[in-house]
Amino acid sequence: MRPTQMPDFLLRMHRALAAPGKNFFFSPTSIWSALALALYGARGQTKGQLDALMGTGALSREGLLDILTELSVKLNTTVVVENEPKLEMRLANKAYLARSLNPAIAYLAALSKLAGVEVVDFAAAQVVREEINKWVAELTNEMIQNLIPENGISPATLLVLVNAIYFKAKWEKRFEAYQDQVVTVVFLPYYGGTTGFLGILPAPGVELEEAEEYFFNHASSIMAEMRSRAVHLYLPRFNLNWGMNLVFALKGLGIEDAFNSYRADFSGIAQNRMYISDVIHKAALRVDEAGSEAAAATAVVMRSMEAISERPLEVKFNRPFLFAIMDALSNELYFLGRLINPAE
Repeated sequence: MRPTQMPDFLLRMHRALAAPGKNFFFSPTSIWSALALALYGARGQTKGQLDALMGTGALSREGLLDILTELSVKLNTTVVVENEPKLEMRLANKAYLARSLNPAIAYLAALSKLAGVEVVDFAAAQVVREEINKWVAELTNEMIQNLIPENGISPATLLVLVNAIYFKAKWEKRFEAYQDQVVTVVFLPYYGGTTGFLGILPAPGVELEEAEEYFFNHASSIMAEMRSRAVHLYLPRFNLNWGMNLVFALKGLGIEDAFNSYRADFSGIAQNRMYISDVIHKAALRVDEAGSEAAAATAVVMRSMEAISERPLEVKFNRPFLFAIMDALSNELYFLGRLINPAE
């Protein structure tokens, strides 16, 4: 993502997903990328709601394609020093299309530039699930396992859009730091580029949530004031694994129609009527004295609207009505009455 797309999406997702008192780790880049593959084919209000969260309202479809291409180029790199890998980053997208999907030519052309495309038989849902999970595990050096859970896809699935991202790097032995009355911020660079580990430590007596908000609100000025200096650093080894279905959180952030089996408009993807049933995200991180290894994956699962039964007729007996007890074969009414006031 370019800076104009990143901050608001990152912050809103962070606030929606991070639970107080719980470890938390996610990849906004992976989530944004996977949603962007669906956004490219969204239309009408469905597109508008996705744009509002993702910061893409001012972009043409070509502009969106450019950003996804830039991400792929930027996040696929390796730095080797004296035959030893010091930094490895990779990002990939893959699309699994049902045989019954009738993709729009323009969408398929764009998708082919951004992702591996495979036509599968979702009637064999377990086989396809295992194939997707194997691809994710291989790309993430086995850090992300079983991204698609049991029953995560079905014969009604038309399309699964998957993003996976992997990062591994060794520390470079220098530091940049910033300190004020609210936070101490330390930047630990990795070998071979501008990537680094940013640690934000609340000052004594300052709650983590307060320090987070302070940093997010002042990030530009803090980063501008970071400077190289001697640091006695105590950073624990730690491993984190986090994951969840993001549908509820995304609905809370204003994306409603994409998940609605009657209102979703992805007519730019295919002639088939479809909606997003699941957005599954997993992330993992290892930090030790040598460096860091991180991975994440996101799957956007899209199902056929035709697989949904006819829209229920909503009937509320909330005004006076007539009722009977009858024989359905003979139409004979055994009892007949009317209700004016149920509290009477």
